[in-house]
Amino acid sequence: ASFPRSEEATIIKRQLVKAATSVPANIADGYGGNKGKSFQNSSTIARSDSSEADYWIFLCHDIGWVGGEVFMELESGYAEVRAMLTSMIEKLDVSESS
Repeated sequence: ASFPRSEEATIIKRQLVKAATSVPANIADGYGGNKGKSFQNSSTIARSDSSEADYWIFLCHDIGWVGGEVFMELESGYAEVRAMLTSMIEKLDVSESS
């Protein structure tokens, strides 16, 4: 709601929302497949989408659309999500090779 009302802001906001909502959607999709490799692949895509969302947040902060406190909170959250996904992906990789 606090984003400027410009074409550029609309495009960036759309990309940010798309990337952010893809993270849990890919996790759910992979879990629904209930297979090790399928879940691992979906989790890898979710981690990638998390990095993309983090970039859009960084860009919004860099151009002054997101304040420092909000930026730090979101940045910290996405770092935590990526760490959890990385751990899960590594564990799935180990269980597949066992």
